[in-house]
Formats: sequence, C-alpha cells, structure tokens
Amino acid sequence: MAALVGTSLLVNGTLSDVIINKGWLSRTRTRKMFSLLSGYSAASLLMLIPAAGCNAGGLQAILFLQAFGAGFGAGCDAALPSEMTKNFPAITFAIVNTIAMSACFIAPKYAGLILDKIDNKWAAWNTLFFSSGIFMIISCSLFAVLGSAERQEFDMIEDETEERPGIGRVDFPSPRKFSVF
Repeated sequence: MAALVGTSLLVNGTLSDVIINKGWLSRTRTRKMFSLLSGYSAASLLMLIPAAGCNAGGLQAILFLQAFGAGFGAGCDAALPSEMTKNFPAITFAIVNTIAMSACFIAPKYAGLILDKIDNKWAAWNTLFFSSGIFMIISCSLFAVLGSAERQEFDMIEDETEERPGIGRVDFPSPRKFSVF
C-alpha cells in the first residue's frame, strides 16, 4: 500500500509540473484540477465503503484505489505555499497545514458523537463514511471556487536589498569554520 501511495505521489506531482511547464493549463487551474481529482476520488471511494459491506476483496479494492487517488494531492497541496508567497512560505505552510490538520482532532470527536447517538452501529458507520465524503467534496469544491496558486497580495512587499534604518546587520561566522569534520 505504501509503495502504491509513494508511486502515485511521485507520478502525480511530476505530471502536474509537466502540465504547468508545458503551458497546457495555468498553475491555478492545474492545482485546482488535481485538488478535485484527489478530493472527489477520496470522497466517492469513502462513500463506497458501506456498499462493500463485509466483502474483504471489495474493501481492499476500494482502499487500494483510494491510496492511488491520494497521490493526486501531490499535484495540488504540497506545492501551494511556495507558489503563493516567496517571502513567507514557511508561515503560509504552517497556517494552511494547521487548518487542514484540524480534522485530525475534530474527526475523532465527531465520530464519537455519531457512534454514541446512533444505536445501530452499521447505520452509524455508514453515516460517518457518507458525512466524511460530503465534507471532502465541500472542501475541495471550495478550493476550486475560491483558491489560487498565484502569488498573493500579502506577499507583494518590495524586495529590500538595502538595510532598514534602525536595524543593524549582524554577520555570523560560517558554521563550517567550527566543524570538527
């Protein structure tokens, strides 16, 4: 499974860059397309899990397809912070990733609430799979409508090559001078 995800990430990340570099689609359209492919494939496959029921072969097929579909995210999510800003890529990544990873602590609480409220556990799990799929569809659709891979306005500060008044420049010696290797 890990090899499938890794291969998919490598292929889809490379494919998105080829599409952009060849000029077939704009950077933003390419990122949106890969976001929709990733989100919609994950959502639809997640919503298929209840249909597979206890069929182990069917569940394995769904999970393998979902692992491959996750690779489409490499054509969208990974590159965005560095494309949106050249001055603040780390903080932009931190903010975007914090928002995206909030599902990691919200989902278990949501799952616990659903599983506690619905007595029929089969119906409860079906509700979880469908609602998670719907959330994925909504989130990637919002990015497709509102998102951008272009340099953002907050990043449009002028490049300052001269020193700012009142802020001194400190030159540190190279760490290589002190290396024992």
